[in-house]
Amino acid sequence: MESQAFFTGIREKIIEHLQAATDSVLVAVAWLTDRELFDALVACQRRGVAVSLAVLDDRLNRKSSIAWERLTALGGRLCWIPEGAKRAGSLHHKFCLIDNDTVINGSFNWTNRASSADENIIVMRGDTELAAQFLGAFNTLLDKHGHNVEPPPIDRARLMTRVAVIARLLELEDHEEIPAQARKMEHARVLPEIAELLDLLSQSQWEDAQAKVAEILDRGLAIVDYKDPRIEEWQWQARMMQAQVAALEAELADMHRRIHLFDHQQEQAIGELIRDYLNVKRRALHALHKKTGQDDSREAAEDADAIYERYEEARAAQAKEPKPEQLDVQQQADLKRLYRKLAQRCHPDRIQDVNKAWATDIFKDLQAAYQMNDLTTMQQLSSLIEKGPGADQDFHVPDQADQLQVLIAGLQSTLQGLGEQLAAITQSATWQTLSTQSDWGAWFERKAKQLHEEIQRYQAELDKSEAEEMG
Repeated sequence: MESQAFFTGIREKIIEHLQAATDSVLVAVAWLTDRELFDALVACQRRGVAVSLAVLDDRLNRKSSIAWERLTALGGRLCWIPEGAKRAGSLHHKFCLIDNDTVINGSFNWTNRASSADENIIVMRGDTELAAQFLGAFNTLLDKHGHNVEPPPIDRARLMTRVAVIARLLELEDHEEIPAQARKMEHARVLPEIAELLDLLSQSQWEDAQAKVAEILDRGLAIVDYKDPRIEEWQWQARMMQAQVAALEAELADMHRRIHLFDHQQEQAIGELIRDYLNVKRRALHALHKKTGQDDSREAAEDADAIYERYEEARAAQAKEPKPEQLDVQQQADLKRLYRKLAQRCHPDRIQDVNKAWATDIFKDLQAAYQMNDLTTMQQLSSLIEKGPGADQDFHVPDQADQLQVLIAGLQSTLQGLGEQLAAITQSATWQTLSTQSDWGAWFERKAKQLHEEIQRYQAELDKSEAEEMG
């Protein structure tokens, strides 16, 4: 499975995936007021992609400027989900399933306001089981509110009696009586054994049909044990949250890598200038305090000393680290794509206990190579991971209610922690700089010019103070 989180350009990313749809699109969102997103759905239906849309039946959607009939007129399906009691929303999903493969899920509602708010989506592809669970969640939503017609329930005991009747008719060669009995079994065609039997009967393959009847009567029909209906929903929720955790962890790893690269490039470009600036600034502030004797000037000088010392310690620690590899734009893209793929393959949470130590070690090696921009090592790890025990495994999801509840609670805590880490990074000064500057080299040049000017200013103040002291 491939997964990636997005925090900006969300509308454009959703439209990009909708434009790539070839077969079907299912959307379940509480509110849809963004005309660009709706237009993308209409465009899908117009080119033959089957669109099914479920939205909340409330005033916001009904009074919006969306012309819903544009979708239905083209054959698209629009399902209004009624509000819950006391106006509590009965539709809390925010997902899109494209071609039964690509899942888009997150906090983003398809509204005009959401595009300017702090929202996120995670795009997941290549996980057949996860896609099937989202499909099941969509159908469950429609079933719950009467948009799907449920098939009649199968009475297995009565069905076995019907099979016994057909067995007797075959034995007596009363073939003309069989079609009437077979028609009464059509509702059970969802069972493979019955579907095969009905096909044999319709083709008048009496001997083969007799053998199949004997097999069914001997082995019986598969009986499905009772399963708490909440378990399937919890399993779907757990798998969705596990995928979200993996995507956010990959996003965090990429952010840390970019900060690491930025710090090293900044040190190489203007590290000495920053040191000189911090040094002359603290000296100038000490001279000012010596001149005025005021408490605020003393505190400013002490703060400047602390900042200078922390910077020197950070530089000393960084000097001991190996320098990240220099990659061109294409290599950077290859590195990021390879990391996301391999991280999914060897994530310790996907590996059985007997191989978890292997996964933990190789996952650490993978993260270390990614942080150092080491594409060569990543490619070497790729062959080990592809052949490793996690290559064909998925995240483990238990089938017991109590275990699922514990897992979901743990995942909720993990997601909250990851969200807090992401928020802290995105609000940091370093990230604000590197994420808004497409050309770091040009930014370093501008910063160098500013530092030179500040150094000259503080040096002039320091020279003036020293001259006054000598005079």
